[in-house]
Amino acid sequence: MPSVLAAHITRADAERLTGGPVVLHYYPLTGVSFILQAARGPASRIDGRVFHTVTDRATGSIATSEAWELGDLADVDASAVWKEYEPAGDEAKRSIVTAARQTLTARLLRTVRLGGQFELRVNQVIDPLWKPNWLYTDKNKRVQILVDGLNGGTAKRRL
Repeated sequence: MPSVLAAHITRADAERLTGGPVVLHYYPLTGVSFILQAARGPASRIDGRVFHTVTDRATGSIATSEAWELGDLADVDASAVWKEYEPAGDEAKRSIVTAARQTLTARLLRTVRLGGQFELRVNQVIDPLWKPNWLYTDKNKRVQILVDGLNGGTAKRRL
């Protein structure tokens, strides 16, 4: 089921960061959340905790994320969403879930030092999970600055 992440960076914030007018765009991700299950061992102290991942199907990159704060899809202007996106088929979703589970497992083993005695059960799959971004293009159309609508991070590219 499609959903949209709530933007935390306002138009005014994005314009302050870029120094000019911005346009809101939504980029498609696939979100997978997991519930950690562990009856014993170090992981049992966080048994039942929900962990979130996002996958960019265009690049294949997977990241763990904070809990998703979902916005209202009805508030999204259809012209602002990525045009060339089709939801993943069943086989692609299974691959995404498997890769997301592997990424999250590696992170938990490395950073939380849980040991191998836990299971990650799929809690939710959202495809697409629309991520808000603000885009600034200079008047000469030579530079674009993308402002992440969730955390305010910026990326600049020359055209």
